Amino acid sequence: MNKSKLKYNNIMIMGISVFLFLLFFNPTIGFADNIPCPEKGYVTKLENGAISWGTGCITAKGKASPSKEDKGKSSSSIPGAAKTDATKNLISILKNIKIATNSVKEFVASNDDIMAQIENTISDVSVIKQHYTSDGALEIEVETSMYGSFLQFILPHEIIQIPEIKSIETNSDVQKQRGRYTGFVLDARGLKFEPSLYPVIKNEYGEEIYSAVFINREYAAQYGVCKYFCSMEKAVVNKRVGENPLVLKALRLGEDKNSIILNKSDAEKIEKLIERHSFFKECRVVIVLDQE
Repeated sequence: MNKSKLKYNNIMIMGISVFLFLLFFNPTIGFADNIPCPEKGYVTKLENGAISWGTGCITAKGKASPSKEDKGKSSSSIPGAAKTDATKNLISILKNIKIATNSVKEFVASNDDIMAQIENTISDVSVIKQHYTSDGALEIEVETSMYGSFLQFILPHEIIQIPEIKSIETNSDVQKQRGRYTGFVLDARGLKFEPSLYPVIKNEYGEEIYSAVFINREYAAQYGVCKYFCSMEKAVVNKRVGENPLVLKALRLGEDKNSIILNKSDAEKIEKLIERHSFFKECRVVIVLDQE
């Protein structure tokens, strides 16, 4: 083996060794699991975390520093302390999420059992990032989802399980379905609507077009009552609303600031659609907002 080839092999071995060292001993280096929420949609950015309304992901940050006695030494208690701090911040974020006209914190104020159940569901959160600073402190980021148990506890009791009704379809029915809408995209940009877990869509007379009456609780808990995006281009191609979504522009906000009003002609258009019962029941709704 000539000297140049030997030198090349040594360089390759050294490079691979450095990569493996960084991979196993530096927790901030990894693969795709360090990107927790692809296509986040509308994001509410907070001091210690964020809510991604397009995916239902909620992240929170925490930190723990070594004591004066432990400075310069490795401390096995720091990772646990950092995760505890991040989990505490995550619970705080969950409490301040808007349900409808009230927050989670207000809803659970008179029911300690629900709050205990919520805290229990996130007791084993996923750690998605961690980084040691130069002074030995550990900064950590955790993630959980608002979908599933959390929404099951929090969503209004008016949203109930709707029984499945099977209909007998003829050939003419199948032909008509080819042009049917598969979901609903509501353009609420410019209205300064604050995302909530349970928004309501009404007509100009205050009559509900999309509300608890039309929603199946199973779908609402599993996927959310709706998704929020800040891009119309991404909203209309999101699989949530299918291949042929109905797109309408919102008129204004309701007095309670949690309802979105459609103008008369648009409200009448959607109320004439037979398929609305299907895509509303399955929460195939996306609301587009301005990203702040």
